[in-house]
Amino acid sequence: MQRSVQWGNDRIAGAFGVNCAMAEVYAYFACSIRNRLEVWDSPRFESPMLGSSTWRQVGTCKVRRPTKLLDGSRGGQAFICKILLPEEGGQYGIEEQARMQMLSVMLVAAGLMDRREDFQLVMEEEFGVSSNLGIVFNHLYPALRIFSLFAMAFAFTVCYSLLKTNLFGDRLAYAVQFSSLIAWAIGATGLLMMGGNPRVTIIRKALPNHILARLPSLDYNHKDDIELEFGSFHGSIFTSDRGTCSLPPHVVHSICQWDLEFTRSRTWLFGMVWFIMLLLLSVILQVAGSSVSTLWSDIIGIVVLLVTSILRGVGISAPEEWQIPRWKRRVGATYGATLVGAVVAR
Repeated sequence: MQRSVQWGNDRIAGAFGVNCAMAEVYAYFACSIRNRLEVWDSPRFESPMLGSSTWRQVGTCKVRRPTKLLDGSRGGQAFICKILLPEEGGQYGIEEQARMQMLSVMLVAAGLMDRREDFQLVMEEEFGVSSNLGIVFNHLYPALRIFSLFAMAFAFTVCYSLLKTNLFGDRLAYAVQFSSLIAWAIGATGLLMMGGNPRVTIIRKALPNHILARLPSLDYNHKDDIELEFGSFHGSIFTSDRGTCSLPPHVVHSICQWDLEFTRSRTWLFGMVWFIMLLLLSVILQVAGSSVSTLWSDIIGIVVLLVTSILRGVGISAPEEWQIPRWKRRVGATYGATLVGAVVAR
């Protein structure tokens, strides 16, 4: 249940003892968008890693792979677009720099898109910058709904057998155990799915004067694209060493105004209630079935729980490539860096 509410800083998250700073959300989207640009299978943008070992030039986008996207202001050469630098002699805090780095990666993404007029729609549908369930989980959600109905029917049949007429005979203890485990597995998987990606809404903020001064005015019909410089930022020193990309002025203006805001939709709330009910049902079955349990039924339950715990550990320690399944990867594209070491995830 903590994992299901982890992306938030409201009372619901606080009630479960978790809290998410906005800097972590910005860093999440900066990294996930960069990774999807490389291997995500979509006709809406071109991959800079298609048939290449490094980021290649795509149209007017000649950008080297964005790196140092986590807490860049704490040290190291942070990836950033030149127009998003702080004002002369100033510095960004952790949260503001994380936002600027996310916007920089979004500008790169817009430069790789085929139809730039749809860039916000692409951000929402392909990169998950929305309040909806992620694309990957959309394939899991229908199956969970079907299996959860089966789990509910099976559980009510078991409860009927415990309270009124035994429909399972000598196998009632095993039916109770399996019914409880099925309800628990579906409820836990559903809750993990509900918290699998941040639920956010794109909002707009007024551009600071120092950024606005670097952009051309939109008061006239400005048809020429803007050439954006990308580089490494450390403290107050900027090095233009990450390439360039050209975009229409209105696209640059719009993306530079973006900010993110947490949101919890009614669908999310309904899913939370439904899957928590399955967990409670599993506990109720365990308590109610204690009077008919046997040694072997308890052993089977313990073995199943141990096996699922081991499988969960394997999933957590797996490489980052697992975050994008094979069916959603672009043929011929690979990650731009060797992803090694432990994966630190919320």
